[in-house]
Amino acid sequence: SSLTSSDPLKVMVQLLAVPSSPNNMALNENMPLSMDIVTWGQSNDGVNSSDRHNNAIYRIEIEEDSPNGSGNDSALFDAAVEYIMLNQLNVNNTATYNNTVAYGDQVVMIVHNDSTDEDEIRVSYLDFGADGVETQISA
Repeated sequence: SSLTSSDPLKVMVQLLAVPSSPNNMALNENMPLSMDIVTWGQSNDGVNSSDRHNNAIYRIEIEEDSPNGSGNDSALFDAAVEYIMLNQLNVNNTATYNNTVAYGDQVVMIVHNDSTDEDEIRVSYLDFGADGVETQISA
């Protein structure tokens, strides 16, 4: 059976330690963790914009390049963002969503035709100034 709005959403997360990880953690050491729950696709027949869903967070992790070895003041950053445009041929195809990459420096995101105004793709980042203050920049 399918979920209804009155059904509780249960999420079970299992973390497995990877012994070959470059960030070997000491016993009882804390490490930040983020988990994003996203919704893509459509409900009903998809005719109404309220039937189409695209609620996602993509995390682009990039570092400032240092091409001449002079430190991290080059103001050069390198990352790629690709997108998959939803249409009537791929919106109900599971492989469409399996090909997304939501984290890293090579992100692949889902885009649909209702991305306007507050639903548009936005980029926000923290700019770490020479004074040690992080300032949020959004576009």
